[in-house]
Amino acid sequence: MASPRPRRPVLNSDPKELEAQRVACSYLVKGCERALFDFGLIAGETGGVESMRIDERAAQIMRNILGSWRDTLSVLAEPGAETESHRAPRTAGL
Repeated sequence: MASPRPRRPVLNSDPKELEAQRVACSYLVKGCERALFDFGLIAGETGGVESMRIDERAAQIMRNILGSWRDTLSVLAEPGAETESHRAPRTAGL
């Protein structure tokens, strides 16, 4: 879980730019969540102790990255809006 950090104000006040950054960040959060889910599914399928250690470390790194992206998303979230974990990212045009 991400450590609590003071929220800094977003410097860019262009609403379209902030929305684009929020959408991009929401995809990164979802990608990290999916990767961790996949790690959980294949945890018992490793070839040996060394492979298991590498997978465990990779999952640990991914959890840290996910926490960082969630922190970023909370800063980019629209005032009064729910965080990405409660809203699906847009897919139109991608």
